[in-house]
Amino acid sequence: MAHQALANLEELPATHQKIPPPSCAKKPGEGGQHFSFPLQPRFAYPHPRQPPMSTRAQNEKKFGAWDELPGGGRRYRLDVAGRLGWRARYLKEVDAAEATLRFWQEVYDDHGKLVEVHEKFPVDKGHQKV
Repeated sequence: MAHQALANLEELPATHQKIPPPSCAKKPGEGGQHFSFPLQPRFAYPHPRQPPMSTRAQNEKKFGAWDELPGGGRRYRLDVAGRLGWRARYLKEVDAAEATLRFWQEVYDDHGKLVEVHEKFPVDKGHQKV
């Protein structure tokens, strides 16, 4: 049926084959004002060296547990269980304004022994055996 519809494309009325531009549109050089809209990103992203800042409420909701640090900062933590008994702990240190100072992952084996540390921010150092 779709093949038949494609074959009958030429039989459509002229008004359905091509939609004319609106009557107010003018070609460049025809007088009047020519509008051009530059492509811009929909959202303004922060500088690449600055991670997006989360609010205190967002961090509390996302991590669920935290320790207060001197100076008003916090260290948030989130534990994630692995399939084979291993565990990953994500840690995020922020200052009093909730700006991220450090973000890293700790990997523990099935006996609870720290095996790897992966510092992700401010510099991604990759997984480092302990």
